[in-house]
Amino acid sequence: MDENMEKKIKDSVEKIEVPKSLTPESMEQKFEQWDDEKYENPRNKEIRSKKRIKKFPIRRFAAAAAAVAVVIAFGVGYRFTGLQLENQSNEELDAGVSASADETSYSLPGVMHTAKSYEEVTDMVKKAQKNRERTSWVTNKTTELWGTEDMAVTESEDSADVDSTGSYSKTNVRTEGVDEGDIVKTDGTYLYQYISSGEIRIVKTMDGKMKEVSIIDLNEIGDSYLDEFILDGNRLYVIAEVYDDVDLNTLDDSSEEIYSLSYDTNTNVYVLTYDLTDKTNPKLSGKVKLQGGYDTLRYKDGYLYVMTRYDNYRWYNLVLTSTLNEDSVIPRINDEKISADSILLPEEESDEPFYMACAIDVENPNEVSDVKAVMGYVDDVYVSKDNIYLYNRDYEANGNRTVIAKFSYENGTITPKAAGAVKGDIDDSFSIDEDNDGNLRIMTTLWTDNGGLESSLYILNKDMKRIGALLNIAGNEGVKSCRFMGDYAYVVTFRNTDPLFTIDVSNPKSPEILSELKLPGFSEYLHIWNSEYLLGIGFDADEESGSVGKVKLSMFQISDPSNVSEITTKILEADGSTITDGDYKSILIDPEENLFGFYMWDYGDDSNNWTNHSYYKLFRFTGEEFEEVASIDCGDFYNGGSVRGVYIGDYFYLVLDSEITSYDRTNGYSKIETLN
Repeated sequence: MDENMEKKIKDSVEKIEVPKSLTPESMEQKFEQWDDEKYENPRNKEIRSKKRIKKFPIRRFAAAAAAVAVVIAFGVGYRFTGLQLENQSNEELDAGVSASADETSYSLPGVMHTAKSYEEVTDMVKKAQKNRERTSWVTNKTTELWGTEDMAVTESEDSADVDSTGSYSKTNVRTEGVDEGDIVKTDGTYLYQYISSGEIRIVKTMDGKMKEVSIIDLNEIGDSYLDEFILDGNRLYVIAEVYDDVDLNTLDDSSEEIYSLSYDTNTNVYVLTYDLTDKTNPKLSGKVKLQGGYDTLRYKDGYLYVMTRYDNYRWYNLVLTSTLNEDSVIPRINDEKISADSILLPEEESDEPFYMACAIDVENPNEVSDVKAVMGYVDDVYVSKDNIYLYNRDYEANGNRTVIAKFSYENGTITPKAAGAVKGDIDDSFSIDEDNDGNLRIMTTLWTDNGGLESSLYILNKDMKRIGALLNIAGNEGVKSCRFMGDYAYVVTFRNTDPLFTIDVSNPKSPEILSELKLPGFSEYLHIWNSEYLLGIGFDADEESGSVGKVKLSMFQISDPSNVSEITTKILEADGSTITDGDYKSILIDPEENLFGFYMWDYGDDSNNWTNHSYYKLFRFTGEEFEEVASIDCGDFYNGGSVRGVYIGDYFYLVLDSEITSYDRTNGYSKIETLN
């Protein structure tokens, strides 16, 4: 183990009682068991630099800070799930054992099981909190997925419904055919706009002119915060969180309960359905109350899939275990405790938060058709057309492993299927992708003991067993962006330059690098423009130092995957700018309309005074170069998460928090009017 890393670990936990299995000596023995030399890329024998470069979007940084805060406050690691390596030989690690579902009990043997009763759930939480230990879904009976006997591991080589009058933009979603919530939607005639913490405005558009026709006030359900909504014809599905005050007088101030209370509110998620048949008078036609906090939303085939987190018992009763009971531990839907057989528990003691996936039939919008509550922290979610994948870094393994649980979802039924693991960290949901045969392709970045980085591709079959891999493809570089398109993966890694790798994944047992294109800077977001072109949005960088510079647009020609080239670039004159903020839905992109745009801001230095200025930029691709079609000055507005660009026919609408401004696309994006 690296001496500096070991010292940091010892310093951070010197006041914490560390379980024997996690002492530095034990962990060092475990790492020595990993025999990875046969996978090592020969060209990386000499690490070019020990400088660490890792993209950390604001939201992920906040999540990491929160995790650190939990470690400091509670003396434990706050994680989703992991793989324990105790009592495992190298042969067992190579065996590639994964967990598949028992269809009769909806359990994942060796990983998690269906709760037999509320008492079992409550007793597990009490024991775990008493022992102050955190364990994993995956026990030491389950081995890491290093492969099967017929797996081919490939080493990389050096350099090889509404009556609208025209087209209109739609939300940029992760998976085609699976809709996602957003804060602005349009049906081609009306705009639906989040305008404050508890209101949605419906605006009729008429050739750039706008008229407010109604307001949906969500505050009637309580002190609410609007998260996002989905539009489907004459129905609007709204997610709102309501904060209920906690009566501090009911808490035992003689215990540590008050000390552990971080916030004086309880949170509930409301899924509200509005009938928009009469846009001037929206009517509430459905309401579901989910205990916990909101995470994300999907919509497919007439069902809403709402993901929430519930951990009130961790915050309010962390130390005072005598007050724990099923009323405080079991999450509720519509004020009724979910059934015990909807709860999946790890095989060993744990009191991690519940991550709930709930299905709601839009034809029966007052009830939940199915729910699965999994005890374990979830870092992110990837939803394919058929499956929901929950995944998180395993902090028991120093974050060097990501564990993934797979659930099918069909017609409102959510079923556990399998679980598996890969080495390293998944950058974002574009780095994990399911192909048409149900294989899961995953790009990861691994931090090595000597401070280096390894970018690797893993392929798991439908049972989450590893069947193929391509390890350490870049040489001390981490994954910055990824996009899968059919039989190909396009991967950007970064240290000082931007290698764009094209990987053939048509044979999942033997993926192969077809080309490697090295360029200065990196693409933070990749989008398939069409079968011939790949769009990259990112940053320029200094080739010597790796220092990140200005916003950079790139268009890559991918018609020949073995000979990918960058046919044009455009550097935007804005230092210190950022885009997307980790939210791909904030990008307006429509290749058929030949239009893409995004909000960006610049921390400029105006006469030694730091200033903040923002813009909304719109571009088209001529076939040879990028052409800027509009640059809309947004002044000193600073809230990129609430900015959206929408087009309806020949008109563009910039939604800036509580205002909408319309522009004529046929007349140089000249301003028409602003609706406040």
